[in-house]
Amino acid sequence: MPGLLLGDVFPNFEADTTIGRIKFHDFLGSSWGVLFSHPKDFTPVCTTELAGAAKDVMAVSSSTAKTLPFPIISDHDRALSIELGMLDPDERGQRWAAPLCSLRLRRNFDELLRAIDSLQLTAQKKVATPVDWK
Repeated sequence: MPGLLLGDVFPNFEADTTIGRIKFHDFLGSSWGVLFSHPKDFTPVCTTELAGAAKDVMAVSSSTAKTLPFPIISDHDRALSIELGMLDPDERGQRWAAPLCSLRLRRNFDELLRAIDSLQLTAQKKVATPVDWK
């Protein structure tokens, strides 16, 4: 299963969310987006990552809402995770547990934001963003 490659158009999935049913491309419109994913149910690390993202979004927003400033997607049967190539179809009904030697992403929200800033800048201007660019 090859999954998504850099430069691919992200699938225009439909899903139920905390703000109702969305069609992903319609929801984003002309905005950039970040899709968080975590295959394991009810982990506290995801809570801290979502809170970090919410603080950043709310810091640049005029909203004074007390709820998350972005929707949470429901994927209770993991169909979307499989469609996006994030989960092996054979694992659909299983609780997820990573093998000890599995590849994992380090969580660093500041680095994620730096990468997004770089992507947005280089999409508009012909510049390079070298190591440790800010």
